[in-house]
Amino acid sequence: MSSQELPIRNTNTDRLTNTEFSLEQCKEALRGERIPDSLGTQAARTCVVRGIRHHYAFAKSPEVIRLCEETAVSFPKFSRARNARLIMSNEIPDAMAPSAQPYCIWHPDLASEETYREVAKKHPALRYQVGRACAVAGFLDLYHELGLLPDVSMAEEARESKMGGENSRAIYESIMSAPCRYAPVSPAFLNGDTTCYSDLCRIFREGRYVWVPRPPTDIKKWWEGDDGDLGGNITVDNDIGVTLGRAADYDEDEGDSEDEDYVCTAAEVAQVYQPLPLDLPSMCKDLLILVAAYEGNIDRYARLSRPYMNDTEVLCIVRGIYHHTMFARWWMGELKSNPGRLSKAPKGSEREIKTAINARRIMNNDISGTFEPDEIPFCIWWPLIPRSSALDDLAKKCPEMKESIAITCIFGHYQYLYQTVMEDIKPSWYLWMAAQH
Repeated sequence: MSSQELPIRNTNTDRLTNTEFSLEQCKEALRGERIPDSLGTQAARTCVVRGIRHHYAFAKSPEVIRLCEETAVSFPKFSRARNARLIMSNEIPDAMAPSAQPYCIWHPDLASEETYREVAKKHPALRYQVGRACAVAGFLDLYHELGLLPDVSMAEEARESKMGGENSRAIYESIMSAPCRYAPVSPAFLNGDTTCYSDLCRIFREGRYVWVPRPPTDIKKWWEGDDGDLGGNITVDNDIGVTLGRAADYDEDEGDSEDEDYVCTAAEVAQVYQPLPLDLPSMCKDLLILVAAYEGNIDRYARLSRPYMNDTEVLCIVRGIYHHTMFARWWMGELKSNPGRLSKAPKGSEREIKTAINARRIMNNDISGTFEPDEIPFCIWWPLIPRSSALDDLAKKCPEMKESIAITCIFGHYQYLYQTVMEDIKPSWYLWMAAQH
């Protein structure tokens, strides 16, 4: 069915107030086939945004044009997506309200150098977006014509670009040779935080699940966040995809399409045991983040961490908390001051971190405060063994922890306290294993 033949199944007002969810209709939106009957959920709106960005015919359809016009104030993300698609298809919108100006105008497709030149002339507010597109594509002459401040995101983009070749490298070296770099108007350093073109290609190829693991049927819960929260979501489609595997419409002949996982170079691995430079030399900082969390290194972790976490990072954080009191104390504050980051973490992450903090507190003989039932730790004897007096007080305050206390008594050789605690509990396999060791 052509874009002009798409039937109008509903009014946009009805769509935006309808919170019913249809997985099949969202998949159709992702493929650029139709607008779902319900746009009352963030997931459905995100699917439409992705469909508009990736399908020119869909973006030009009367249905999408009408949607953009009627939601220009309430949901300008549709207009931003459409304007981005037009620019990437070498069409320059006549007029764009500030709220309708897109950020990413270089993925999934790049426009011609002349198109970007005209965009910068016609819409000066998009000059930095055009500059970043130049970094991806290697449009060296246009980049110099723009006269931009040395931008760290452009530097990282140019450094990681393969299609731009020597021209992208020249843009990178031009930015790095400046005495000060910006983001874009504040002094800044390269920190591996830019979502580069190569990252977008990998996300498109593998699907959102590589970042936030969810079952395919859980599409509605992928990202029920703030429509206006950009963060690393520069395409404003939350990296949403139809399947976990390779996208059917991905062109394997395009740049950055290799399948193999990224392997850190020797120079990147050396950053694990070397002081971090002001400018990170690579986008590969996953290993650095995991090691910093594992070792409880607050300074390195706070600098390197991303707005989201995966399961491996959470495990490293828990280990770091168990072994480092100051890391545990830092996380106590982080849970309160940065709750949004935990909302993007795997399910149960906050509970695991709070449980680890409670364990470290107990091992430091601090049993003040209260322990929520689902945040009571089991292991409270490694890497430190609390004093017997603290365990005695803990047994009175939290009787449900007596088995853990008894195990700790075995490792701490607290015979009298062990006998007292065992009066209220039955022998178990865990106690037997502790005694064996």
